Amino acid sequence: MSKVAIAVLLPCILAAIVAAERNYTTLAGEYCSEFARLPESKCGWVPYEGFEYNATIDDTGCCDCGTGLVEMDGDDGPGILDPGGAGYFRYFFNFLSLNCTGYVQIQTVFKVADYMDIYGLADAGLDFNKTRCSLGKGRKPEPIGNGKDWKGRDCVECKENVKCPIKEGEWYSETAFISLGPTGDCGEIQSLSADTFYSPHHISIYTNAGMKLDVQSFTATQVKSPI
Repeated sequence: MSKVAIAVLLPCILAAIVAAERNYTTLAGEYCSEFARLPESKCGWVPYEGFEYNATIDDTGCCDCGTGLVEMDGDDGPGILDPGGAGYFRYFFNFLSLNCTGYVQIQTVFKVADYMDIYGLADAGLDFNKTRCSLGKGRKPEPIGNGKDWKGRDCVECKENVKCPIKEGEWYSETAFISLGPTGDCGEIQSLSADTFYSPHHISIYTNAGMKLDVQSFTATQVKSPI
């Protein structure tokens, strides 16, 4: 974990430790036992003030603290992500549902709508290893094939410490896969004692200082295997 990530998450950790009335580990364990394996339970983002949010996250500590973190309220787009005042980067995130198990495909479609010359056209998008593909420069992104495929063209692998090409006004799709195991986060949470700190799973889109992103979609979908 980077020093920036540690600095951003530290307030969340400290606040959660003292939030004894509502402990995320305990509440998440109860949710996992009662609801996570029901047939109607689906993988995806946790909607703000929805059932899972209120049952597990609400009032359990400052899990969205830090100047670099902005909760997206379970929204999957479209929308404009704007880090705000000059000099500030942001991680815009959603909480991943405890209903997710196995492999989860994370995908976003976006373009750089604006940026400030003083900071340059730095990287943006998913904040971990991903595949980035071009979707053209039209008013809307251009899917290929059957009109529903966001794989795009000119795809490149973007890995940690490797800067991927990015241009203002060009649409990109970014795809990544995470592996949660057969029982997902629930398996680990239910093995912990109630006083053990465990944080909800964040998935973030990064925006550099002075940069605005036009995000058409931001989704989490359970899949059988990485494609």
